[in-house]
Amino acid sequence: MKPGVFADECYIADEPITRDVIFVGSYSYHPEWPYRQQLIDWLKTTYGDRFEHWGQEGLGTVRNDDLNRLYASTKVVVGDSLCLPGHINYWSDRPYETLGRGGFLIMPIIRGLEKEFTINEIGFYDFGNFDQLKDRIDFWLTRDEEREFTRRNGHEKVKNNYTYTHRLTQML
Repeated sequence: MKPGVFADECYIADEPITRDVIFVGSYSYHPEWPYRQQLIDWLKTTYGDRFEHWGQEGLGTVRNDDLNRLYASTKVVVGDSLCLPGHINYWSDRPYETLGRGGFLIMPIIRGLEKEFTINEIGFYDFGNFDQLKDRIDFWLTRDEEREFTRRNGHEKVKNNYTYTHRLTQML
């Protein structure tokens, strides 16, 4: 079964935007996937106090309504997923969780993910291209209306198609 989000958690919280860039997830991910540490370190170095890392080794683990509120209060959420060579059409639940909970997400292009989401629903960048990632983050930080349009489109796509109820129905 493909990943999704629980329907009860699929809403946009009513929060003012107070954060620029966040990453939600552990720093010490899979040992065979050093990209996660590189990404978080790069975000810290590049965005300084405009960046927050939420996770076990960061500002703490956040779940439930607090996670929806965190996403709603943030301009740009940067995502990551284990992308080992040869594993096409595989990614984590991060796109569904983030978009479903009301976050604006930028993810690396993972083969197959572009079939689930369009550029009107999620921000994409070429995996490992930190110059391009910076350009994309900086663009979205200053484009409030476009970002909100894309965020709402991504949320509606997940809410209407990718909850676990939808996934179980597909499976059955």
